[in-house]
Amino acid sequence: MAQIDACIYGRKVKKAFEIQLKDVREKNDLKQIEVEILLYFYENEGKTASDLYRELGLNKGQVSTGLDNLTKMGMLKCYTNSDDRRYLQYELLDKGKEIAREVVDNIIKVYDTVLDGFSDEQKKAFYDMGIMICQNIDRYY
Repeated sequence: MAQIDACIYGRKVKKAFEIQLKDVREKNDLKQIEVEILLYFYENEGKTASDLYRELGLNKGQVSTGLDNLTKMGMLKCYTNSDDRRYLQYELLDKGKEIAREVVDNIIKVYDTVLDGFSDEQKKAFYDMGIMICQNIDRYY
């Protein structure tokens, strides 16, 4: 029963993020996957599309379309990896960085709301558990 509750709560938090990010997405005509791509490259400079697929477990077709769209919108720059020409790397351009920063600000607002009333110690425990949960999922699935 506790697992079902955790799953439901996880969905509620995800829904809170979607609601909070809706204005950013609509204002910039972005799909959810494009927001995730911007955020990934904001936090992981110099990574490749292969890194993105592998680390986030996203659909390759959707990611490829998202990368193309973001490049066309002037938010990402695509270039060939200097060490291995088979790989394409992406760099956030100023417009992409600005939107990614706005996304981060909105994510912080959600966490501030969700963790309202928690002590600093409880917040740290929450983040630490989240990291461990993700590591366990990566290890076993």
